[in-house]
Amino acid sequence: MSSSLEMQQIDVIIPTYNGADCILDTLKTVFAQVLPDGWSMQVYMVDDASTDETQALVRSTYPQAKIVELSPNQGRSIARNRGVAAGEGGLLCFLDSDCQYQSTQVLAAYIQVLNAGADASFGPLDTDFPGFWGQYQRAVYAQRIAQAQQGNMQVMTSNNFVLRRSVFERVQGFYTGYTHYGFEDYDLLQRLLSAGCDIRFCANASANHKNNDTLGALCHKLKVSAQYSAPLFMQKHPQVYAAMSFAKVDARLHPALRYLSWLGTPLLSVLTTIGERAVHWPLPYSFKKLYVQGVMALSYLRGSTQLSS
Repeated sequence: MSSSLEMQQIDVIIPTYNGADCILDTLKTVFAQVLPDGWSMQVYMVDDASTDETQALVRSTYPQAKIVELSPNQGRSIARNRGVAAGEGGLLCFLDSDCQYQSTQVLAAYIQVLNAGADASFGPLDTDFPGFWGQYQRAVYAQRIAQAQQGNMQVMTSNNFVLRRSVFERVQGFYTGYTHYGFEDYDLLQRLLSAGCDIRFCANASANHKNNDTLGALCHKLKVSAQYSAPLFMQKHPQVYAAMSFAKVDARLHPALRYLSWLGTPLLSVLTTIGERAVHWPLPYSFKKLYVQGVMALSYLRGSTQLSS
């Protein structure tokens, strides 16, 4: 357990890539935060080689935000580490560019938790996205919250969390070997736990996730994650990976699944297209949920059969 915080500055690090459609809404909720007396905040937006107007929008609307530019695109691990290196606050807060704080007291709640002795803390996610995907995401988030409230810190993700700079430096930050989507936050979590860090759930630090991914986009992320990021995580944390749901559809652990991938891959594009439409049809939620989960599992399986070189 760490002592109370001595450095009274919090650095908010927001990595983004082509985030023009959401970054201003996110920054609005960050700059609306009411900090405890004696605390200051510096915001770092790390632009990971965006090709849209993200930087221009931020410069014109929130000139007080510091922009860290990366080129070429280097991935979320390097982006977050560069944001940390740009600042000097004793407390580091990470927020995804499509997540908006749901109250003006989120950072104050985090500060209170860490002042009580925690090394790191994470808050719940919610979404107001309509339709099937909103219902699906809310169910996922509710399950994570329930597990966190029961003391399961394995559900922590990097969308919305905070930790001490000293702790971040002790575990050497995000591992930069993760250059593609996925697992960099799980990897950091395992190293924090291995270092004996006190991680706590902060129910009052909620963020609204404005994720408008389609089934096709989600399937692509899962395929890339399985192909490039999962092998690295599996090598570093084999027992943890084996206990994750991803492992159930990983052909590297279950070679017989390669036959399923061989049979299903030619149909994957068609199944995805059907799924994109089916989520808007007047079908039972349970049926649509089962269908999209099957398509996403097949996408992950497909990625696990491909070489990551």
